[in-house]
Amino acid sequence: MDKSVKTSGSLTGVVLAGGLSSRLGTDKANLIMDGTESLLSRSVKLLLEVTPEVLVVGRMDAELEALPGVTCIADDWPGCGPVGGIATALRHSRSDCLALSCDLPFLTAHTLQKLVKAWNARRPETLPYAYSQS
Repeated sequence: MDKSVKTSGSLTGVVLAGGLSSRLGTDKANLIMDGTESLLSRSVKLLLEVTPEVLVVGRMDAELEALPGVTCIADDWPGCGPVGGIATALRHSRSDCLALSCDLPFLTAHTLQKLVKAWNARRPETLPYAYSQS
């Protein structure tokens, strides 16, 4: 991994994990794919590769909080979906945020590194984001 893309404290990783999983019928954050690691744990560890700290919003998880740099916080606006989770992260973070859903099984550290590099190279007034529609 290219450690040079890790920020120096000016970017906080955020994992949104407060959903009800009503469509899936089971807690998607705890789904195991390709091994023994949950989707939530995988997302946290990916963010730790590119950010110095990670907030998990909407879920209290002692195992994740035991990882250096990880803090779990309750959603300040439960039931408001991802916008409520992002607003909660912004209220609790001391920096800008890179927010992810907890259910991205195909996300790679390489993709996050590219996002962080773009964020580091942006003009200060730019709000970078990513969106994909299949």
